[in-house]
Amino acid sequence: MTTPPQTAQTAQTAQTAQTAQTAGAAIVARIPNVGLHVVDVDESLAFYRDLLGMHVVVDSGWLDDPELLALTATPGGSIRIVNLAAEGPGGATITVVGVAGVPRRPAPGGEFHDPGTVHLAIETADLDAALSTLADAGVPLVAAPGEVSGGGPGHARVAFLRDPNGYFVELVQKLGS
Repeated sequence: MTTPPQTAQTAQTAQTAQTAQTAGAAIVARIPNVGLHVVDVDESLAFYRDLLGMHVVVDSGWLDDPELLALTATPGGSIRIVNLAAEGPGGATITVVGVAGVPRRPAPGGEFHDPGTVHLAIETADLDAALSTLADAGVPLVAAPGEVSGGGPGHARVAFLRDPNGYFVELVQKLGS
């Protein structure tokens, strides 16, 4: 495996990180949510809430708040923010973000290996049951499920699919060590 060449940008990022560590700064305390900017909020809710079983924590409805829109560099538009969580304790929430009333460019539907690609890992207790439910709903897999090890204790069965916006979703069932 070859290592990509270091660019001026990565060298600067590494230097900045070293400076922060030396100064004792803890920049990341926790990750409370992951935001997915979507084409259609309702279609995304049908996938994450209705199909995957997450529950809505907060749904802002469509907002035209000028201060919020300025904060998100979306003047003149409107925004809808929906936070979803799994039923179990802990973990990050998914924030589904819809924007209307301004020109939008959808991100290219890249491949898993393309830089800038996002994937979201979701743990499930029974991968086979989850895959059966998804198949019944017409959600295709990116590839056949398989087992992986590394990155922590034990190993897992995983399967990748795409949500309605093209984001990769990794379903993970942890297996014994």
